[in-house]
Amino acid sequence: FTLALLGYALMLAYGYSSFPYDNACDEGTQVSANYIGTYTVTTQDFKTDENVEVNVTISANETNFEFCNQDMLTYKGKSFPPIPRFQPEGDEWMTPEQEQWAYILGWTSVAVLCVVGIIYIKCAILSSIKKIFFKSYKPDGKAMDIKFSAVEEIYGYVPQIKIPGYAFPQLLCFIDPIDRGLVGWRDQYHSDDTHNLILDVPKVAKAVEEWRNNGKSPDDSRVDDLRLFTIIKDWGAKSNNVERHERSLEFSASMR
Repeated sequence: FTLALLGYALMLAYGYSSFPYDNACDEGTQVSANYIGTYTVTTQDFKTDENVEVNVTISANETNFEFCNQDMLTYKGKSFPPIPRFQPEGDEWMTPEQEQWAYILGWTSVAVLCVVGIIYIKCAILSSIKKIFFKSYKPDGKAMDIKFSAVEEIYGYVPQIKIPGYAFPQLLCFIDPIDRGLVGWRDQYHSDDTHNLILDVPKVAKAVEEWRNNGKSPDDSRVDDLRLFTIIKDWGAKSNNVERHERSLEFSASMR
C-alpha cells in the first residue's frame, strides 16, 4: 500500500505539471504576415482510413508556437520534484494557477517519499538493531512423549466467568459429559450445579434433568441444541495404552 501511495503521489505531480501535454510553447511573438490567411490541411480519418480536408485560419493576432518537451519525467537534468522552476528557460508553459498547484503536488510527493522511506528504514534497519539488544524467542528442549491425560495438573479451557463476591467461578456450559478434571477447581461442599449459570434457565435445567434421568447417554444433543450457552466437548482416550489422548474443545459462542 505504501509503495502504491508513493507511486500515485509521484505520477500525480508529474502528470499535472505536464499539462496540457501538447509540447507546444507560446513564443509570445506575433505571427508573420506571410502566414495570415486560410489554408486547407489534408489529414486522415483513422477509423475509415480516408483523407479528410480541414480548413485552418490564421489571423493577425495569432502568436508563434515552438516545440518544447513538457514531460519532466524524460528530463536528463534536475526535475524532481516537478515544480515550475525546473521548466526549461524560455520554454515555460505553465499558467500561474498551474504553477501554484504544481508546487503543492510536487512538495507533497516529496513528503510522501520521506514517509515511505522512514517506514522502510524502520523495518529494514531498526529490526536489525533490535536483534542486537533484544533476544528473540527460541524453543529449548525436546518434545516429551507425555500424554495430555497423564498430566494431573493440566486443565482444559472450560468457559466460566469470575464474579466478585463468589468463591468459585460460574460455569457457562454443560460439563456433565466431559472429564471433570478439566474444570480446574472443585467445591468440596456444593455440587457443580450450584456454580452453573445454565441451570438458571428453566428449559435448560429441564433438558439436563431429562438427560440425567435417561442414564446419561453419550448423546447430549438435547441440551446442546438449545444453543443458549457455550458448548464444550471432550474426546478422551478410552484406555491408558500408547494411543494419544486428544481433547478437542469446540465452542459455540451464541450467548443468546
